[in-house]
Amino acid sequence: MPCIKTPQTAAKIISKGQQTLAAASVRDEPGCHTFDVLQDQADPELFWLYEIYQDEAALAEHKLTPHYKACRAVVTELIAEQSVIRADVLAVNPSR
Repeated sequence: MPCIKTPQTAAKIISKGQQTLAAASVRDEPGCHTFDVLQDQADPELFWLYEIYQDEAALAEHKLTPHYKACRAVVTELIAEQSVIRADVLAVNPSR
């Protein structure tokens, strides 16, 4: 799960760009099962991207898409810190 820390002035840009990326990822990528953008309640400058991909190949394909590249072109310079947590999915809400 990527975590993005950005100054408050950039928060709306990050949020808007990530919403576009999230919608396109789930809509256009068969290997992207979930892409949610979360804003931390305690720290509004902190965003969590909750993403579930079918496998590593689907994640690699995601990073080649036009919507990913367009979003990264805008938000990369706004990111103050970034970290990633990788985990295996053990259970998923079947209604998603």
